[in-house]
Amino acid sequence: SADGKKVYFNSTRLGAAGADALDGVRGLLPFNPQLYEVPAEGGRERLLVPTPTLDVSLSADGTRMLYTNLPSIENEWRKHQISDAARDIWMLDLKTGTHRRLTDYRGEDRNAVFSPQQDAMFWLSERGGSFNVWRQALAGGAAQQVTFHKDHPARFLTSARDGTLVYGYDGEIWRLPAGSAQPQRVAVRVRQGDPIGGNFKVRLNEQATELALSPTAPEIALVARGDVFVVSLLSGATRRITHTGAEERGVSYAPDGRKLLYASERNGNWDLVEARLKRTQDKGFSGVAPFEEALLVGGPADDFQPLYSPRGDRVAYRGDRSSLRVFDIAAKTSIEVLPKDA
Repeated sequence: SADGKKVYFNSTRLGAAGADALDGVRGLLPFNPQLYEVPAEGGRERLLVPTPTLDVSLSADGTRMLYTNLPSIENEWRKHQISDAARDIWMLDLKTGTHRRLTDYRGEDRNAVFSPQQDAMFWLSERGGSFNVWRQALAGGAAQQVTFHKDHPARFLTSARDGTLVYGYDGEIWRLPAGSAQPQRVAVRVRQGDPIGGNFKVRLNEQATELALSPTAPEIALVARGDVFVVSLLSGATRRITHTGAEERGVSYAPDGRKLLYASERNGNWDLVEARLKRTQDKGFSGVAPFEEALLVGGPADDFQPLYSPRGDRVAYRGDRSSLRVFDIAAKTSIEVLPKDA
């Protein structure tokens, strides 16, 4: 609370244990939170608002409360919603217990805060296309757009006593000083928190998700923690094949055992990558046999689940997640054999 003597919190205490969405037919939504207050020093809590009251912001004198309602259950991160489930900004007079609706846009309005003078509010709205900061006098009047970000929504609006606004946008923190028209990205430096440097060992015995047996050498290829490894069946020695920060999966051997095939997300989408032995005398990947990686099938689509043909001259795979395609390795061409609508 404004004087620091109370704590407001949400809780889904109303409704019987095990109640489900059908209770909404009887006027009770047990999966929606209610607003409670409790003395900051401890004591008995009190139900303040029996209906969903989210994103609470208090006036400086503690007599008014801005909040976001929740007309219906909906994904919190849904964008561009135009429906009766869209949220609005309300104000509660804590002295009289009366509620007043402040926005009536049919899309999303949420997360309001008071202006320094307490006569206006800032909040996040999609009425301009994407979530941005807007301003409106509490007495009414036209809403004014304050920020003009595109492509991504602004989230988590907060305000300081001097009127500075801070919010999240595109995975970063942004700051809008009072009276300024141009928000500034806050430079965040994350220090190295792990003192371990260089290489270190990690047990992957229980993290393997798939494996493939070599047809020609005593070894297996496996995927663990999103990377491809090869393990010798004679010595148990493990060799790491991929070193990317992205995920690899769907590993398999070529019929001659001299190539490994897998899908990789290292380029931002799923591509097919082949690891090939360089020397003719090497029969497998375990040990120190040199090899090289080559992109087999790439592009903007997600291609994965590759499998060599019995002769190893072609690769079948799922193209763009939905169709079945076959890639001719020598001709470097791909044909569709089963479309997505088949």
